[in-house]
Parts: sequence; C-alpha cells; structure tokens
Amino acid sequence: MIDIIPKAVSLSKWLAQTLIIQLFLVSLSFPLLVSWGIAFSPLIFLGNILFTPVLTLFLALSCVIYMLELFYIPNDYLCMALDSVAHYWIIAMSWAPNLPMIGCPQAPFWVLLVMPLGSWVILKNYGLKNSLVTLCLLTCWVGTVFCSIKWYFTPIDKELELRCGARSVIVKSRGRKIFFLDTQRALQSRACSLAWIDYTLSRELLKEFGATTIDVIVIAKNTPVTSLRLKELCKKYHCKKVFDAHDFSLVPELQI
Repeated sequence: MIDIIPKAVSLSKWLAQTLIIQLFLVSLSFPLLVSWGIAFSPLIFLGNILFTPVLTLFLALSCVIYMLELFYIPNDYLCMALDSVAHYWIIAMSWAPNLPMIGCPQAPFWVLLVMPLGSWVILKNYGLKNSLVTLCLLTCWVGTVFCSIKWYFTPIDKELELRCGARSVIVKSRGRKIFFLDTQRALQSRACSLAWIDYTLSRELLKEFGATTIDVIVIAKNTPVTSLRLKELCKKYHCKKVFDAHDFSLVPELQI
C-alpha cells in the first residue's frame, strides 16, 4: 500500500505535465487553425496521451518488419502482431463518442494571439514544477479566451451565398442557428462532391459562422442524388431537420 502512493503521485504528476504540454501546443496552433478555418475535436487534449503509446508500438513494429524484409528474414509473427494492433485500435476508436468538431469564427489575428501569449506567460511564471497550479491556470485561460472569442465574433444574423459550380447555396444564421438553403438544386450538381462538402463548405461555415453543425436543411426537390448528399450532410454536420422549399412555414426562423 505504501509503494502504491508514490506511484500514484508520479502518475498524476506525469498526467498533469502531459496535459499542460498539450494545452500549450493547442494554444500555439489556435491562431493558425482559426485563420485557415480548421476545426478540432473536443478530445484533442487527450489525443497524445491515448494515441502516442499505440502509435509508438505501431511504428516500432513497422520498422522492424521493414528491416527484416530487406534481409529476407521471416517475420510472420510480427506481421500478425501489427495486424492485431491495428485491429484492436480500430475497435477502440469505434467506442469513442461521435462528438461534433469545435472551432471559432474568423477574428483579427492580433486577437487570436492573445491565447498563445497568455499561455506562454503562465508557463514561464509557473513552469512544470507546480504542475497542478499551472494546469488549472492554463485550462481556465484557454477556456475563457476560446469562449470569449467564439461568443463575441459569432454572428447572430448573417447570410452567405456559397458557390457550388454554376449554382449556389445560401447559408444563414438566425439566433445562432445555422440554416442551409438549396433552392437552386446545387446538391444535384456534379460540383457538389464530397470534396466540396468536406473542404469548401466546412471551411466557410467555420470561418464565417464559427459553426461545425447545421441545424436545418431546406432543399428545392428531393431526388435520389439529393438524398445521397443529404445523408452525407446530415451525418457530417449532425443535422436532424430537413424541409422542402415549400415548407418554409415549418421553419419560423426563416420567416421575414
């Protein structure tokens, strides 16, 4: 029992220091992520703790297998071990909650620099020796700055026309809800590909509205092609409400 206490203290100290480093790295990359319109997962702070041991094992096995292949040395058991690591890691990842990504709308770059500068001051003054104090201060600082920027720069009432090939879609924010209006049947066009949904639409949603989800989708007409695109949109942006263009009366926020 006496031996367990020092190990628990050492483990908690290592965990606190790892979270501090992760928080500091996130705060450093925050201005670039917002400027480029890139969202990140709420579980990013636990990413290195959970992923680094598995990645280290995976890379070590891969390197050993590669070297053995160069010298024609049998490595069947190592290949089986590598397959097992990948298999169980995929299973473990499937247990993770499907949380929406988070991010901030575009803001002046000098405002975005407040987070990394404040994090640097905290880390310089308190360091890693007082790990719990540093972790608490850093968590409060990063959370406060993130929520303040997101709240202040997120538009309440805004409209954006987004080109999709020869057609366009309208994205509106009403009372901090996001509406996707496809009255020109852009979802049926070839330009509305997975790349357009994953990169163009995602980036513009985040930069202009600070949103990673869509609350309501309104389409002009439902077709087999539109249904496929709707499934992709609803899955990626966690949307649960889809209306026909003739059903505007069901969406009071869109009424003038």
